[in-house]
Amino acid sequence: MRSKLLFILAGWLLLGIGPAISQSLNLPPRAPGALTGTQFASFITPMPSPPAAERENWIYAQVMSGNIPDFLRTLAPVTVSAQINGINHTATYYVTPDYLAIGSDADYFLEPGTPLLAQRLCDALGCTLPTRKMVNQIWTQAAVKLAPKTIPPSAEMTTVPVFAEHNYMVYTQRCASTNSFPLGALVSGNKKDVVISSKIYAKLQPGVPKPVVIYGWHKLDGSPIQPLYNGHEESYADYSHGIRLVQNVMLVDGIPTTVSSVLTNPSLAALLSDEGPAEGTTSTGVIQVPRYSPAPRAPVIMAPPRAQTVLPGASPVFRLLAAGDAPLRYSWRFNGAPLPGATQATLALSNVQAAQAGFYAVVVSNLSGVVTSRPARLRVNTNVHPALFADSLDGNTSAHWDLYWGAGNGVADYTANWAADYGGTAYTFNGFTNIIPPAPNSADDGARALKFTVNNNDATEAIAAVNLYPRGRLFSNNFALKFDLWLNYPGGAGGAGSTGSTEFAIFGLNHLGTQANWAPASVASSDGVWFAMDGEGGVNTDYRAYVGNLSGGPTDLTVAGASGLTASNSIAAIYQNLFPAARFESAGAPGKNWVEVELRQTQGILEWRLDGTLIAQRTNTSAFTQGNIMIGYLDPYTSIAKPAKDAFALFANLRVEDLSTPALTPPIIASPPGSQAVGAGGSATFTVTAAGSPPFAYQWRHDGTNLPGATGSSFTLANVQPADGGLYDVLVSNPAGHAASAPAVLTVAAPEVQFLSASVLTNGQVQLIFSGLPGQSYLIYASTNLVNWTPISVLAVSGGPLPFIDPEAADYPARFYRACAASTQMLADFEAYAPGTQVMFQPPTSSGSTSGFLDSAPNKVSITNAFPAGHASDRTLAVAWSFKAGAVNPWLRLTTFNAPHLPNPTIGTNQVLQFEIYADRALYVGVGFRETSTTAAIGADGGSSGPIEWVGGITDNTVTPPKGHIVPAGQWTTLSFFLPYEPARSFYLGDGVLTSTTGKGVFEHLEFVPGGGLGTYNVWLDNFRVTDLGP
Repeated sequence: MRSKLLFILAGWLLLGIGPAISQSLNLPPRAPGALTGTQFASFITPMPSPPAAERENWIYAQVMSGNIPDFLRTLAPVTVSAQINGINHTATYYVTPDYLAIGSDADYFLEPGTPLLAQRLCDALGCTLPTRKMVNQIWTQAAVKLAPKTIPPSAEMTTVPVFAEHNYMVYTQRCASTNSFPLGALVSGNKKDVVISSKIYAKLQPGVPKPVVIYGWHKLDGSPIQPLYNGHEESYADYSHGIRLVQNVMLVDGIPTTVSSVLTNPSLAALLSDEGPAEGTTSTGVIQVPRYSPAPRAPVIMAPPRAQTVLPGASPVFRLLAAGDAPLRYSWRFNGAPLPGATQATLALSNVQAAQAGFYAVVVSNLSGVVTSRPARLRVNTNVHPALFADSLDGNTSAHWDLYWGAGNGVADYTANWAADYGGTAYTFNGFTNIIPPAPNSADDGARALKFTVNNNDATEAIAAVNLYPRGRLFSNNFALKFDLWLNYPGGAGGAGSTGSTEFAIFGLNHLGTQANWAPASVASSDGVWFAMDGEGGVNTDYRAYVGNLSGGPTDLTVAGASGLTASNSIAAIYQNLFPAARFESAGAPGKNWVEVELRQTQGILEWRLDGTLIAQRTNTSAFTQGNIMIGYLDPYTSIAKPAKDAFALFANLRVEDLSTPALTPPIIASPPGSQAVGAGGSATFTVTAAGSPPFAYQWRHDGTNLPGATGSSFTLANVQPADGGLYDVLVSNPAGHAASAPAVLTVAAPEVQFLSASVLTNGQVQLIFSGLPGQSYLIYASTNLVNWTPISVLAVSGGPLPFIDPEAADYPARFYRACAASTQMLADFEAYAPGTQVMFQPPTSSGSTSGFLDSAPNKVSITNAFPAGHASDRTLAVAWSFKAGAVNPWLRLTTFNAPHLPNPTIGTNQVLQFEIYADRALYVGVGFRETSTTAAIGADGGSSGPIEWVGGITDNTVTPPKGHIVPAGQWTTLSFFLPYEPARSFYLGDGVLTSTTGKGVFEHLEFVPGGGLGTYNVWLDNFRVTDLGP
């Protein structure tokens, strides 16, 4: 059978038969916002090559977090055979279809690595590395064989830029074949393999006590460029090295085992290894220690959880990226106290409220050490006002802003990069390389912002600034400016290890919006009230305030002592507490971390808040009481930051709110959806009523998963099926928060029939096992195309599972089955009649059509309680007759015509007629159907006039009499006549078609054709019944 396995419950049970699926890597899904291959290559480029650990720690952490292409997750089978010691063996192992890569299917980076990294990944994922022989086997079976692409040897071979160059070369090769062989097909020829071998610890090269062993890089003719080689140290990896993971669990002769066990077993090792004395092994194929031996590695935090700001009712997720020997253990903390049960690399919170705001950190441990992450701050914003203006700054909205700049030398020296993608941007924090995370008010996959630089874009050292104003905006009375800010600076804490100026983010209120506002007192005009802060501290006034002067430069309120600032230097207690060393590299300074900035004007009072903490407050006595807002970047010093690329500011999620109106009220569920119970095929409607500040947005969920398009206050589910049962809730949102309703339970009455198992027997027949309700009958249909369906069996549940074997399955390349409950009516089970009673049929010799073929005795039709074993009943109908010697084409018409009990039983033209039969000699059995067009009930007397059709001549319908369903001798058999699907031909005045104006007729006779020669036949019959076939 070659069809795929398919199982659908939708009123019907539908299934097909086919092969099992392959294995897969045990990794989490790729996270939203995960680095692409290009981003990752750029990110690790500055990192030193091994033995420095940082680069490979990042590779390890990315893989273990699930940041690999989807096509690498499903492993490809490799099946091999060998004769060992005269015994034939077959083995199947599973490998990644290509070499280890970071990123997505659309943008991945084939990442070379040392054997130490490879072994750590193998240990964590239940994998191993291939041997030389396995590399050859993989190349032989690869669907895609790529010609090796080489780069001339140089000292740069171990650097990421060369890795990236080679990645582009082989990526271009692979793209040329994706139409014929999509991603996920087995690929070879693009890299050398890091392999396991006896040469890891034997036959060592001078001066290389701990080598990496490499092999492969096959040419198109099958010859490897690289012979088995152990001349590089285990810390070596160049652009040509690839890591191919092999699942350690494999099959040998159908029995599960492991690659490691096979390689250490002299009776099996030759399946996977061709090593011998030349490689240092004394037993053919055996690799005594099939692994590398990396030193223990304590956990290292690669990317700490990020700060987040959410609305009430939100469900934030904190994620951690860590490296270190598996297994890593996690213990999350909230404000320093352990969170019970929070022991995964991610922490998912639900329906958060103000009480859950605070600091979240995680302790990571393994057998080699313990480390604690930087705390991430969770803010729950409970004070949201209507928006006057908003720009997330994650798109190019430059057309809606006005830009002005200032420079000491009169030459523009700034950049304003709209929608800058900072998702792969590296920064150093206490000597460790990190990635800038999404802003607090951004989604997990949001990594774009407005990026500013100043005085770093040419060789001229001059003070410089840039300002942005939203075009045509004027804000007055009571309002607030809010945004997320990241200030990056070169070097370590306080700028240590770097040179250049300290640069400031600037932002203000009540501006004209027509000129640059910056520090020089010599400018002709300035306006508004604005503030500034640097990222690393280290100057006398790290926090500053200015007021404009329409006739000259701005006044530095900090110097004048009128800023309203609590303090202006980062060493002040307020800043040390707000920006502690536990979260900020330069204690007291907000750089290298996201902070939330807020400027407020309320009743003439100006406030400046950072992360919700008030740091400045003053009465606005200036002439600037209304106007535009401003954001920008300022270098008030003449020196240039070095390295210049590390000095910049990111602005994100800007919003101006109207404080003149009350704060918005988060949604409250006033009336939750109610639980319901419906039958399969019915419909269910859920409705919610919410209170709070409109407008509301709705998102209905089923068992926690969003339902596409279900975004109204009501949600209707039509044609409900059992899979639709479960919990339904709705998330109601407005600009002030979220509220999730209590879940409503949808109970769906399951269909009576359910699929339990399917298997292909050795003879090609298919065995299906169903379950159903006791006493209920079920119709089984078959199809080869899922369009045209034919009934093939009726089964009745007695108590346990319902078996069915399809003897015709082997005749089809694909065969699908479906089952449904059916309506069955008993015509006669003979239990109510005393032994000796004649029921339903006349004696055999009663029919003039066939009496000439019969001897006068035996001639019996009567109830009996003595019958062959193998049938569960108290009484059956016994029939006996004898075909005369010498009879030509004999047959018996056992007629129901005017029988003393149950005469002329009515049956339908769209029914299945079934009964059990035992014959002591083989018979062919057919049915006579009289077309009376009766209106009588099923089973009642339907009359005795009308044409008669022969039905059921499936063995040979061309002869007279036709040969019907075969009944083997000596066993109970169930016969099923699917009346509208059986062959038919005229017996008396008929036309070979079942015709009835009422859809009914009479079960007129049974036709018996001898299959075991002439002479006496003894037959027992029971349980005559009909089942409706439906439309």
